[in-house]
Amino acid sequence: MTDRAVVIGAGHNGLVAACYLARDGYDVEVVEQDTVLGGAVSTVERWPGYRVDRGSSAHIMIRHTGIIEDLQLDLEYLDLDPWGFAPFGDDSITFHVDLDKTCASIEKACGTRDAEAYRAFVTDWSTRNLKVFQAFQGAPTPARLGRAIWGAGKGTGLSGYELSRQFLTSADSLLDEHFDDERLKTALAWLGAQSGPPTHEPATADLVGWSTVNHLLAPGHPKGGSGMLSEALASRLRSYGGRVRLGDGAARMTRQGTRVTGVVTSGGEHLRADAVVAGCHVLTTLELLDDRPLLDRARRTVRVGNGIGMVVRLATTDLPRYPTATEETYRAMQLLAPSRQALRKAHGEWNAGLPPTEPAALAMTFSAFDDTLAPAGHHTVTVWGQWHP
Repeated sequence: MTDRAVVIGAGHNGLVAACYLARDGYDVEVVEQDTVLGGAVSTVERWPGYRVDRGSSAHIMIRHTGIIEDLQLDLEYLDLDPWGFAPFGDDSITFHVDLDKTCASIEKACGTRDAEAYRAFVTDWSTRNLKVFQAFQGAPTPARLGRAIWGAGKGTGLSGYELSRQFLTSADSLLDEHFDDERLKTALAWLGAQSGPPTHEPATADLVGWSTVNHLLAPGHPKGGSGMLSEALASRLRSYGGRVRLGDGAARMTRQGTRVTGVVTSGGEHLRADAVVAGCHVLTTLELLDDRPLLDRARRTVRVGNGIGMVVRLATTDLPRYPTATEETYRAMQLLAPSRQALRKAHGEWNAGLPPTEPAALAMTFSAFDDTLAPAGHHTVTVWGQWHP
C-alpha cells in the first residue's frame, strides 16, 4: 500500500516538498486555503492586461539550489543582468554579473580603492557562501552546517575566532572595514536589508556577504511573473500523480497520541495520512495541532522577524527616470536609498510602531523586458519598502 502524504500550504516550499515526496512514491495531496496557487510566489491579473506579482518578484537563492534542474521544471528565467542599480543624483553604481564591469562602475563613482576592495570582497565572500549553500543540500544538522563553515574557514586562511567574528559582526561594521565611499556602503546595506534585519544589528554580516554570489549566477525573473515557478512546480507534481486542492485548506490536524494522523480541511473532509508536511508558519502549525501549552510557549519565545514590508504595484505608461539610466538599467533591482543613516531612521520608526516617514525603496521594472506583463506601450512597476509595522 502506498504511503500517503498531505502537505499544508501551496506556497513554493510546500510544492517543492510535495514534488520530492511524490517522486519518491508517496501519494501526495496539497491543501491550500487560497484560491490562487503559490502563496507569496504567485502572479495574478490585477487589472485587465496587467500581470502582477503578489509577493516575491526576483528569484535569487532558489537558482543556487539545483531544484529547478533536478525537477526539470518547465520554466523560462530571464536573467537580471545587471542585477543592481543604485542612483545617487548624477552618479550611480551598477552591479553586473560580470565582476570587471561592476568594478568599473564602482571605480567611476567611488574611486579605485573601493573598486579593488569590492573585487577582493566578492572573491572572498562568494567562496564562503558557496560552502554555506552546499550545507543546504542535505539534512539541516549542526554537524553538516559546522563542516560547511569549517570548509569556508580553511579557504580563507583565517583563525576560527576571526572567521566567527566576521560572521557575527554587523553588516555595517563589515562594510566599514572594507569600503570608504558611503554610497557603495549604502547600496550594499540596502540590498542586504532585503533579508529583513537592519544591517546595524549583530550577526548580519553575511546578509551583505551572500549577495556576492549574484556575480556567479544572476537573479532571475520567470517569464510571465514570479508565480510561474509555482505553476511549474504544480505541473511537475501532477506529472508524478500528486494533487493540489485550492480553496480548501487545513482547519486542524488529527492525532493519535504524539503522532499526527491526518488533516481536516476547512470543508470538513478528513484526509488521513502517513505523513503531514506543514508548509505554513510555525505558529499556524501549532494552532492546527491544537496544542495549547506548546502554542502559548511558542508565542512567548518565537520572534516574528522584522522583514515586514509594504509594496506598491503600479500600472504605468512609462518607466522610472534616472539621470544615468540606460536601457539595461531596467533589468536591475533599483536600490533607492539615500544613505545608511536614512535606513537606520526608517528602522527606528518601525521599532517605535510607526511607518517610515521617508521609506527607502527598491523598484523593479520587469515589463521593460517581459512583454507578457503589460499591454503594449505600458508597464508594471513594483516599489517595495522595508520595515512597516
